[in-house]
Amino acid sequence: DWIYWGTTTPTAIFPTPQDPTMSDNASWDALNGTCSPSSSQTNRNNCFTKGGTCSNSSYTTQSNCLSHGVCSVGGNTTQTTCNSNGTCSVAGQTTQSGCTSSGTCSNTNYTSQSACVNAGTCTIASKTSQSSCQNAHHCSVRSWSQSQCASHGGSWIPGVWTSTPFTWTAGVWTPATFAAYVWTPGVWTPKNHSTWNGCVMDRGYPISPSYLVDSLGNHLSGPDATYNFDATAAGPDPVTPRWSSLYPAEQYGSCPQAVKALSYDWSGMNSLVNAMSPAGNTNQAIGLQLGWMSLVGGGPFPTPPAKDPLYQYTEVIILLTDGLNTQDRWYTDQNSIDAREAITCDNIKAGNIVLYTIQVNTGGDPTSTLLQNCASSPDKFYLLTSAGQMTATFNEIGTNLTKLRVAQ
Repeated sequence: DWIYWGTTTPTAIFPTPQDPTMSDNASWDALNGTCSPSSSQTNRNNCFTKGGTCSNSSYTTQSNCLSHGVCSVGGNTTQTTCNSNGTCSVAGQTTQSGCTSSGTCSNTNYTSQSACVNAGTCTIASKTSQSSCQNAHHCSVRSWSQSQCASHGGSWIPGVWTSTPFTWTAGVWTPATFAAYVWTPGVWTPKNHSTWNGCVMDRGYPISPSYLVDSLGNHLSGPDATYNFDATAAGPDPVTPRWSSLYPAEQYGSCPQAVKALSYDWSGMNSLVNAMSPAGNTNQAIGLQLGWMSLVGGGPFPTPPAKDPLYQYTEVIILLTDGLNTQDRWYTDQNSIDAREAITCDNIKAGNIVLYTIQVNTGGDPTSTLLQNCASSPDKFYLLTSAGQMTATFNEIGTNLTKLRVAQ
């Protein structure tokens, strides 16, 4: 109940699924599983978008499948192309603008709307429009000109227009209809959690969580700046649910040795340390946070034995590192990682825990300002330039702690 898997279905431990909308494509469940029918897809997102099948086998990805389909005009095409197609009630018109600007007249002799609705006859046969008709004149006696008409006993009379409008029916454009092909997503089955190699990441939010929003609708990303679970020893809270309090499962290829709770098993601890070897990037902060939690219990650690009220105890953390910070869950620049670790250091010291820091610097790195400031006091920071100095350093720390115990 202290691991964030990105589960999509309820379980006995998590009755509320951790990622019900399957939006967290960086979760363990999204990156470790099998896809059907396309076994070549190795993560959930690709399984859905590339590992499925299209009702038209010519298209192999979700985006291509859904953007293509059958158009009522033109057959197999894209939705964009289909949307520009259609049919017109006027023969020969193949565009929407051409269609709606055209039409048919009830008198087929007229091919334009203006001529159709303004049709009529003039007493002067040669005039075919109302304006030309009414502006024209003729002689009542034969075809004399105006100057000759009166002398021949005729009258000069204007043309008379008799309106006989016809009905204009505008062209009707019927848009083509588009039926997209159907995409059937691949089925993603997460691996059994027993195949997890035991690695975890810093507690907090993912890098780009489209599925996590606060009460104001803001997307939550990066360290939890409200509860700072990556910088405290507060126990996981899967009930609220507050997923930022859980340790996200990870499957690093260079996963280190498993953590070990407080114990008097000196032989077992000796074997564990001897099995360690440097690999991968350096994340001091999560090691420090887990070391702190081992003192108080929670997460992967059992509750420590109750303290005898007759004794005064000193809680001690020794942070040993062979390198400067290079990566955590969110950052790959040292300054950002150091800033998060500094919060942890301050919280530990505020909890009256004695903090020793040891920088084993065999590669010529700068002296770590972070580790100097992190130590409870300047004399509790050690800068070593060879691995051989570690034994003497731990002996010195042990001697100091023994003196402290006797004095109290």
